[in-house]
Amino acid sequence: MDKLALHTLLFRITQLQKAHLRPRMRSCDLTQGQPKVLHYLAKHAPCRQIEIARSCNIEAATASKLLDNMEAKGLICREAVPSDKRAVAVVMSEQGKQAFMKWQSRYREVEQIACHGFDESEKALLWNLLERVYENLQEAAVEEDAHA
Repeated sequence: MDKLALHTLLFRITQLQKAHLRPRMRSCDLTQGQPKVLHYLAKHAPCRQIEIARSCNIEAATASKLLDNMEAKGLICREAVPSDKRAVAVVMSEQGKQAFMKWQSRYREVEQIACHGFDESEKALLWNLLERVYENLQEAAVEEDAHA
């Protein structure tokens, strides 16, 4: 059998991963985009909305709408930044922390399915190679933006 093109293989993996993740997301009462925001906040809160947008590779307006929805659900809080009256910091609420902990166990189930039969060195190699692919594409995107 011929090997699939990289873009085809990555697309198919992404589609299958989404099919496994969607019901797990719903079981945590989360919608698309919310888990990655919670993941970012778990490591970087308090932070500004623009930092979330950059990290999640989304437009600032998209991040704003996503955060509005998350705030309405009680997953996050926006707080004033004392040193800058115009700035707002985003933090995870207690409800957001609970949803994120539940989500972590759910997405790890999918990682276990995806990596079934891999030993630890194979998993480490896979992560390393995928991170390099991501970095290469990210670097190229930055260069393209600079030349546009």
